[in-house]
Amino acid sequence: MTPLRARMIEDMKLAGLADKTQEVYQQAVRGLAKHYRRPPDQLSEAEVRRYLLDVREQGAARGTFKTCHYGIQFFYRQTLGRDWPLFKKIRLPKQKRLPQALSHAEVQRILGNVRNPIHKACFALIYACGLRISEAATLEVTAIDKINGLLRILGKGNKERLVPLPRPVHDGLRQMWKAHRNPRWLFPNSWGTGPLSTNVLVRTFADAAQAANLPAQRRATPHTLRHSYATRLFEKKVDTRVIQLLLGHQSIATTAIYTHLTEPARASLHQLLDKLMSGL
Repeated sequence: MTPLRARMIEDMKLAGLADKTQEVYQQAVRGLAKHYRRPPDQLSEAEVRRYLLDVREQGAARGTFKTCHYGIQFFYRQTLGRDWPLFKKIRLPKQKRLPQALSHAEVQRILGNVRNPIHKACFALIYACGLRISEAATLEVTAIDKINGLLRILGKGNKERLVPLPRPVHDGLRQMWKAHRNPRWLFPNSWGTGPLSTNVLVRTFADAAQAANLPAQRRATPHTLRHSYATRLFEKKVDTRVIQLLLGHQSIATTAIYTHLTEPARASLHQLLDKLMSGL
C-alpha cells in the first residue's frame, strides 16, 4: 500500500465513512490513476476534469458517476487539500431509468433456484426487510430483537434503523442458524470466520435468476429485491414516509423511528408483512 493511499484511508476513517463507501472511493481514484497511468497526486485539474467528462460521456449510470465524482473529490479536497473550482461545477446526471421490481411470484421462483440455505435465507431477508446487500451480508446474530420482532440495521453512513422482521422469515432464520450456530454472524462464510462475501451473493443470485427463466427485459439483481419490497408496500398503500424510514433513505435519529412507527402502525405492518412474506 502506498503512503498516499494509506493517508486517504485514514482521512476516510476520520470522516466516518462506511467501509463500503471507503472501498468505492478507493476504486474511483484507482480508475483515475489507471486511466492516465500516473499517480493521482501528479494530475492537474484539467486532467481530472477531462476524465470525469469522459466517464459521463460514456453513459455511466447516475450512481456510478456519483461514486466516481465523490471519491475523486474526496481525495483531492481532503487528502491533498486541493479544493479546485471543478468540484463546485459538477452536477449529477438525471436519473433516467426507473428501478425495476419483481412480482412476489418471480421472487419465489428465484429463491426456489438457490440451493445454498444460507444464501437463500439472506436473499429472503433482503426482500422481506428491504435491505441493501451489504447490510444483510454483515448482519450479526444480535441484530435480531426477538421480543419485538424487529431487525436492527446499520446502514449507509453508519445510520441505524429498525425494521419489522416478518415472523415466517424469522422462523426460517432460526432454523438456518441452528444448522451453523455461528456465535457472531447471521450469514457466515464457508469457514465461519467472517460474514458472507457480497460478491459470492451476487454470483449466486445471478445464477438463480437465470435458472428462473424470467422475461428477457428483467434485469434482476439482489438490489431488485429491495425495490420489490418497497413496491409491495406501495401496493398495499403503506404511507410513503413510513417506507422511507424502513428503507433508511433519510438521516433520522433512532427515536424518530418510534415517533413515526407508533404501536398501532408497527402492529399493522407486522400483520401485513407476515402475510406478504409467507412461503419464502
